[in-house]
Amino acid sequence: MQPLGTIPASHRDAAVLLLARAAGLGDQDKEIDEVLYRTGELRWFCELAWRAISQERAKNLQAYGAMRAGRVIGAPG
Repeated sequence: MQPLGTIPASHRDAAVLLLARAAGLGDQDKEIDEVLYRTGELRWFCELAWRAISQERAKNLQAYGAMRAGRVIGAPG
């Protein structure tokens, strides 16, 4: 395990950090492009996974907020 704020030491560490960030976990201080760059040959996969996880997380956060406010998602107006 790395101390917070360190630069990932390997492509694998960078990929794990990136996917954790997409899920809302981990070190949120580093620019995502810096972390993506450090994923090396895993970059294409990490970019694809980052986008998919981030989009789903954003949808889920919106639905969760609506649920907490007592609104129903997807119900006719």
